Amino acid sequence: MLLKSKVVSWTQGQSYLWEFLPMLVLAIKGRNRTLEDLKALLFILTAPVFFIVGFKGTLDCPFGIAVISSRKEMKSVTYGAFKTHFCYLKDLKKVQRNKSFFPVVVDVGANVGDFALAIASHSGKVIAVEPGADNFASLLSNIAANNASNVMPVNVAAHDREQTVILRGQGSATRIVNSGDGRQVMGVPLDQVLAGFHTGNIDVLKIDVQGHEEKALLGMNLMLAENRVELVILELHLGWGIRINEIESLMKSHGYRVVMKDSYLFGQPHLYFLVGNGSVDEPVPRQLASPYTAA
Repeated sequence: MLLKSKVVSWTQGQSYLWEFLPMLVLAIKGRNRTLEDLKALLFILTAPVFFIVGFKGTLDCPFGIAVISSRKEMKSVTYGAFKTHFCYLKDLKKVQRNKSFFPVVVDVGANVGDFALAIASHSGKVIAVEPGADNFASLLSNIAANNASNVMPVNVAAHDREQTVILRGQGSATRIVNSGDGRQVMGVPLDQVLAGFHTGNIDVLKIDVQGHEEKALLGMNLMLAENRVELVILELHLGWGIRINEIESLMKSHGYRVVMKDSYLFGQPHLYFLVGNGSVDEPVPRQLASPYTAA
């Protein structure tokens, strides 16, 4: 039994490493790497070892301290740390070159808290929305481990109306499906969620919701129509039927324009939208207390 367990662990580790190979290549290819970049790269390179041995405990990672209780969490933390450090934060610096502090940030599809915790030290308030029960439990653990008192977790699904929705999948692949088996959670429009926090303007809104991007945006028509969100970052999941031109058209109808496109990986491009006359120099795509808060 022990030998079988070790063989399964090794097989999972090989699959894990192969899956993360494109991320390693992208991280290594960059130029002008900083010390923090090298530390992040080292974490990603050593993560498969922790995965194979089934490590449980706390780890220092690019977004702070991560609490690991399973291989699934190890995988989610590694993936989130990579994407946040080498993509979101670096692109954010390009788009908002003259801004280093963001009073209000909203992270929709917060998963284990990688983006929320990474930007927390540069923010006054971070509202982290995550519908998945396991992901939300990890999010709470990581917030506590980092003493991030300005990160406010919200356990609902961003939707275009208030209704029960079905979740399927696990970890960072958790997504809303139209029908069939799954876990039922409450879907709530972001306009409604954020009204509970008495949120005025939002400096950064990041949405990564596994193909539910359009409905998440439709659920905050009011805030977008009033241009109360300065920068919108969207990860678009083309494999789930999302079309870039439809999202661009929707955002354009509210007065937003694309200032950067990052092709990223896995058919999941990142689009950055600024409101009104917001601009960025030479945007170059990279090729390759609310009623819904936790008690």
